[in-house]
Amino acid sequence: MQVRRVLIVFLGVVVGGIVVDGGAFIRQMVAARPDLIGNVDSIGFHPYGAGGDTPAVMDEVQTFHNALAELGLGDTPLHINEFGW
Repeated sequence: MQVRRVLIVFLGVVVGGIVVDGGAFIRQMVAARPDLIGNVDSIGFHPYGAGGDTPAVMDEVQTFHNALAELGLGDTPLHINEFGW
């Protein structure tokens, strides 16, 4: 009896640990490396500055997403974690 094993590996490019800064860091990053557009699979975002307040967290996420959209990264998935709850 022959057993086949298949391993599917996702090796993605994840930009990690961006904190609340109104999108300043991601703008600087894309200005320095415009080739990142279309080559980033996801972005980690830590909305610490919102202090765990749900509406404030959502505002920070929206502000960051708006910055991404302006840069052509609006369809890039966000991994939102470490928000202080």
